[in-house]
Amino acid sequence: LVHLVLSQDHTIRQQVQRIMELDREIERFEARTHFDRMKMHGVNYVQETYLVGTASDKGSASDSNPPSDQSSQEELFADYAQKCDEVLLLQEQISRQEEAMEQITVQIQEELNKRWMERRQEELSSKEQESSLSDSGADQGGDESQLLFEQEQVKTELSASL
Repeated sequence: LVHLVLSQDHTIRQQVQRIMELDREIERFEARTHFDRMKMHGVNYVQETYLVGTASDKGSASDSNPPSDQSSQEELFADYAQKCDEVLLLQEQISRQEEAMEQITVQIQEELNKRWMERRQEELSSKEQESSLSDSGADQGGDESQLLFEQEQVKTELSASL
């Protein structure tokens, strides 16, 4: 039962990590799609899409405004596109650094668990030696110490899983 719980814990951790990776992929895809739409339809494509119905209501009021300078709009768009590219690169760098941090955290936790298990095993073996010296050779003492050792090992694995 304990091994089943530990196995399920490991599976859940892998699934959570995969979900986080997929979330990052989705965010990158959405940012890329938004950037592509900005290239095709202009910087204000979202506003223009939702204002399509209201533009026909205004009628000639929008026609009275003079068209803005095309070259300045193109410069602004190019600058905005460059900034979007930089943001995407920064997001990818952050994702890679977060993944590295997660890996390092897992490695540190594994090392701590390993050292703690070694320390517990040393304590148990020293207790076992003491009990074997105090016992004058009874076989039940050895079986009990083995059971205690296994029990402590299971407790250690469960607490490490938590």
